[in-house]
Amino acid sequence: MSVVVIVDDVNDCSPRFEHPVYNVTLDAAAAHSSLVVRVTAHDDDLAINARVRYRFAAKTQVVNCAVL
Repeated sequence: MSVVVIVDDVNDCSPRFEHPVYNVTLDAAAAHSSLVVRVTAHDDDLAINARVRYRFAAKTQVVNCAVL
């Protein structure tokens, strides 16, 4: 399964992710509620414009997942 991240940014500085690509392999025997991947981005805008929010795109098939 692939998850595509679309970055929407209307401010001066676009968010920068720690890695350009995140590749994850999940063991079929992984425990329920296991952390699969941690994605981190930073935005150099000021105040509220520097806040980075994450969500799954509407076209992503997500089953029992959460963005924490």
